[in-house]
Amino acid sequence: LRSLELVEGERMTVTPTYHLFRMMKAHQDGELLDAAYDEKRYDTKYGTVPKLSISASEKDGVVTVTIANTKLDEDEELVIELDREFASVSAELLTAGNMCDVNTFDEPDKVSPKPMASELSGRTVKVTTPKMSIAAITLK
Repeated sequence: LRSLELVEGERMTVTPTYHLFRMMKAHQDGELLDAAYDEKRYDTKYGTVPKLSISASEKDGVVTVTIANTKLDEDEELVIELDREFASVSAELLTAGNMCDVNTFDEPDKVSPKPMASELSGRTVKVTTPKMSIAAITLK
């Protein structure tokens, strides 16, 4: 389902796509930062695709790193090396138990962002991105 919202009469709920757009919003009007990583790829019936897609930007002194884990069956542990130290890190994760999960009027929060464990130490951040997930990491 690629709409942002579901509406039926008086009822309305947001979709996982809505959450994805909200999580990526921090990149808007930000300055693109270099995000070099060892790109692992895998073959699908549609061609070869990257296991992870990573973007980083900075706006008003806040760095946002977003990571999409495209694998359906494999988590990925990451150590992100930063160009400077930050005082704090927070992260949220959007994932589902099944790739066909959706939000409905009866289960409006079935697929919704949750806080994500992240460890900030000096100039590194450690996170694990589960299979089929989007992570948004905020550094201040």
